[in-house]
Amino acid sequence: MNETNRPRSLSFTSYAEVVLAPARDDARHLAFSKLFVEARHVPALDGLVLTRRPRDPDAHFPVVMHRLIADSASVSCAGFETDRERFLGRNGSVRRPRGLEEGLSGSQGTPLDPIMALAAQVELAPYATEQLAFVTIAGPSRLSVDETAARYDTLASFEWLLSDAHAEAEREAGRLGLSAARLAELQALLSSLLAPHAGLRATPAQVAANRLGQPGLWGLGISGDHPLLLLETVAGNPGTLLADLVRAHQLWRRRGAAVDLVLLSRAATGYRDDAWE
Repeated sequence: MNETNRPRSLSFTSYAEVVLAPARDDARHLAFSKLFVEARHVPALDGLVLTRRPRDPDAHFPVVMHRLIADSASVSCAGFETDRERFLGRNGSVRRPRGLEEGLSGSQGTPLDPIMALAAQVELAPYATEQLAFVTIAGPSRLSVDETAARYDTLASFEWLLSDAHAEAEREAGRLGLSAARLAELQALLSSLLAPHAGLRATPAQVAANRLGQPGLWGLGISGDHPLLLLETVAGNPGTLLADLVRAHQLWRRRGAAVDLVLLSRAATGYRDDAWE
C-alpha cells in the first residue's frame, strides 16, 4: 500500500533451501544428498520446478514448484536463483545475501547446493495497493503439481482455498470435541513445539544441571525422539485443559506432527485418579 502522492518501487525476494529427501538421509550425507536435485525455470508460470533424480529405480521423491502469483501488471518476476552459494555469496548469510545487492544470476540445472528464490518487482502508483503471493506446491509428480498450479493461479483462488481449509478445520475440530475458537491458540502452541521458544522451556541452569539425557526418559515409556508437551498438575484433576490437549494431540497426529504429550502430576493420588479416566 502506497499512502503517499509519489510512485514507489519495491522488491521482494523469497528464499528456501531444498532437500526433497527424508530429513535423516539429508542429515547423514548432507553434501552428497544435494547433488541429485535438479532445478528448472518455467517462464510461463513465473516459477521454478525442482525434482530429485532417484538413485534407485524404485525410489520416488516429491516434486516442488515455487512460483509468484499476482493479478496486476504492476507486479512482475524480476529474477530467480537456484544456487545457494551464488545467492548468499562466499561466507554470506541470509541477513545480507549477495544476490540482493548484485541481482539474481538466473542459474538453473544441478547446483551443488540447491535453493529456490524468486524476486518480485512491484511498481506502486500514488495511493495504490498491490497484492502478490509466493506459492510453493508439492506433489508426487510433475503432472500433479502442474494441475494444482493451473487450479490455483489467481489470488482470488487462494482466498477460496484458505476459506475452505478454515471451514474444514473447524468441522474437524468439532468432531474431536474442540472449540473452533481454540484453533489459533493450539496452532501457536504447536509452532512453539516445533520451533522451541526459550520462554516455554526450562531455565538454562536447569538444562545444564540435567545429567540423565534422553535415555533417562526410556524408563517412563517416553522415547524422547519427538518434542514433549508437558502438563504439570499439583491439585489432582487438571480439568478441561488436559482434555483439550489430548484432543489437540489427536489433531496434530492427523496432520503428521509428531509430538508427545506428558502429564506430570505432583498431587497425592490413590487407587483411582480422575486425571487418567
